[in-house]
Amino acid sequence: MKFIELFAGVGGFRHGLEAVGGELVWGCDIDKNVGITYRANFGQDQILYNDVIEAKKEFIPAFDLLTAGFPCQDFSHLGAGNDGGQKGLEGETGSLFYQVVRLLKDCQPKAFLLENVHGLKSMNGGQTILLVIAALEAAGYHVQYKVMNSSCLLPQFRRRIYFVGFLDAKAAQRFQFPVAPSIVPKRSVGDILDVSDPFLETYKLSKRQWRAVKDAKASKKYGLETRILRPTTTIADTLLSSYRGSRKGMSQFVMPMDQTEGRPRWLTTREVARLMGFPNASIYPSGPSAYKQLGNAVTPPLIALLGGSIRAALENNPSHAYLGLQSALSLALDSTDPSRQHVLLNSRIVDHPKHTGTVGALLYTPQSRWTMLMVAFGCTCLHVLSSK
Repeated sequence: MKFIELFAGVGGFRHGLEAVGGELVWGCDIDKNVGITYRANFGQDQILYNDVIEAKKEFIPAFDLLTAGFPCQDFSHLGAGNDGGQKGLEGETGSLFYQVVRLLKDCQPKAFLLENVHGLKSMNGGQTILLVIAALEAAGYHVQYKVMNSSCLLPQFRRRIYFVGFLDAKAAQRFQFPVAPSIVPKRSVGDILDVSDPFLETYKLSKRQWRAVKDAKASKKYGLETRILRPTTTIADTLLSSYRGSRKGMSQFVMPMDQTEGRPRWLTTREVARLMGFPNASIYPSGPSAYKQLGNAVTPPLIALLGGSIRAALENNPSHAYLGLQSALSLALDSTDPSRQHVLLNSRIVDHPKHTGTVGALLYTPQSRWTMLMVAFGCTCLHVLSSK
């Protein structure tokens, strides 16, 4: 399943889809800092094309699946500009959705997977989503959509709308949005905390910053404790790209369990990456840039879950849906602090129609190994055939 990612960011779609056997053949993002992070993680030869507006069919290798987390600022209540108005598809960034449609029309891949903020669904009394669906259908696709929350796999409330479309009507009929796994007991913020970081003290809020947090309208309205993350907190608020710049409004801070006085600290870059479901081996620049890049990303475990179901529909092979579930949990494990991975493996139960048992049992059962073996064998055969 060859795919491209528009508005690639730090490669959230790539991490998720490669986990279910996808192969990236082309990517695009206009942000040069994002491009540096992308090459740092995927190889210095991985150059993202610059401007999606300038992208033409002849620049792009043949592919099966188009992915895009198209810019959300014009669809979000929080990023709707200084006047507070949502410009939607008419906005400077919102209108980039039509570049996605243009490339779908020009390239006609077998399928697409798009992501955006859940507010798009209700914007303008539901009229905006109807325009989105109509444009995608006019490009020749059978379209489905669903709002899903990454909290099924990660300790973060992150509700997003996903659009899936197929050229082939039969593939569209075969596709079903995956059932979100339920992890019992729920995951906690403690799973992603990097307490071994020797520089944690540098992330502590200054006295002035902490005073501003306590005096903020949000803190007084909802209570100061809502701004605090502790190891036992089961779910963090949605991570925003403005995390380091919104201490007066939305940002949450880490406080040890037994601490009631003193100042909390910011989440570290590594902790934010784990909260988003990015592998422990991934690297990011220092400073606010990393928070912005990660806050704008999609969550790889949920993309793997969706990717498995899309591949199952394209290839008429239900085993890929099971692989999607397995890969999603594997990515969630890989974005957990190493000292806590044994807890997720052995003490957390996955409640799902395809599996009820520990995470470890799902990842390491004979059925799981057999599925992975067959998928790997199929990928090898396709590679050999395509090379002849």
